Amino acid sequence: MRTLLFFLLATLPPSLMRAQQFPDYWLGDWDVFSVQSGRLIGENHLTKMLDGKVVFEHWTDVLGIEGHSFTLYDSVSGCWLQNWVDNRGIMNNSKGRLSGDTMMFLSGSVPEGNSKALHRMSLIPVSPNELIQCGEVSIDSAQHWQKKFHFRYLRKPANDVLNCRNAPRSLAYFRGEIEYAYSYESERLDADSLARTKPGKSIFRYDLSSYRSCFMGPDTVTYYYDGERNRCLAQSGRQPLFECEDYSVLTDSVRSWRLLDSDEKILGHRVAILEIQSKYFFTRYYISLDVKISPATWDKHLAYNWAFYGDKTDGGLILKLEHRFKQYTMRGIATRITKADEGFDALGLPEGSFEQWCK
Repeated sequence: MRTLLFFLLATLPPSLMRAQQFPDYWLGDWDVFSVQSGRLIGENHLTKMLDGKVVFEHWTDVLGIEGHSFTLYDSVSGCWLQNWVDNRGIMNNSKGRLSGDTMMFLSGSVPEGNSKALHRMSLIPVSPNELIQCGEVSIDSAQHWQKKFHFRYLRKPANDVLNCRNAPRSLAYFRGEIEYAYSYESERLDADSLARTKPGKSIFRYDLSSYRSCFMGPDTVTYYYDGERNRCLAQSGRQPLFECEDYSVLTDSVRSWRLLDSDEKILGHRVAILEIQSKYFFTRYYISLDVKISPATWDKHLAYNWAFYGDKTDGGLILKLEHRFKQYTMRGIATRITKADEGFDALGLPEGSFEQWCK
């Protein structure tokens, strides 16, 4: 992951032997957190191999990126040489030097958008069981630097090193209602006219296997999603007529995406930001870091990129959103969150409704 992000700086320490000593404080097994959000974003394992001459790194993160690096000391150049490869097909060669006892800086030039950029990464030991890792990027030949990431490493307890990384976590998934208010803007269309014809608010109801979403406006539409069946009943107005939809079918495709930290709080909840550029429109979700919806409400739900959102955010409850369509932009923000008891039924449909309409 971050071993892509390096910069060469500082002068060689006086002792060549000292320069050849890899900073052992980085070796071991680590949980890696975002300094800004406090959220767990990855795991890293570093160990020496080949008679201690090479350091091997194995990185995995919540975005699905997995990478390996090999680092060794080159006495000719007086630098650490590192080669990084990952499951995105990215390879990067970097150089680094030690500066004092507490930091290591590495350098490399890797793609940044449509151009090459310099990246630098620093490691700052805080204690034997904690260190800070900071990455920066420059697109103007090191004249100015912008922070790319800021991570906090916490060493895994000895009895946790052999744990299963994919073991299920015990979470109290959200049950209840969340209400949103919507606004619209457009450079081509009249915003007031849009507001009169589009939903002004919605109410989403979640339990541990299903959700119901009701979009209220001139043409109110309600969707009843059953996670076990992976089917949805769509209802226009209050007519007792439903259309059955198969949500195992992709309705759009993701072209690019990114997950960002944020200092914002919404209804008292800290959030991260998921941006998705799909084939048809752009979406920005502000995702709760502490309130999660059950995986059964999204893990098979391919329609509308819902499974993609759930997978990348671990089902974080959406607290604010932005949809950019061709003609206009729709924005929504949560105005109320009401938690429900264990027996809460999100759908509220008569028994047999799915059997009747999804034949």
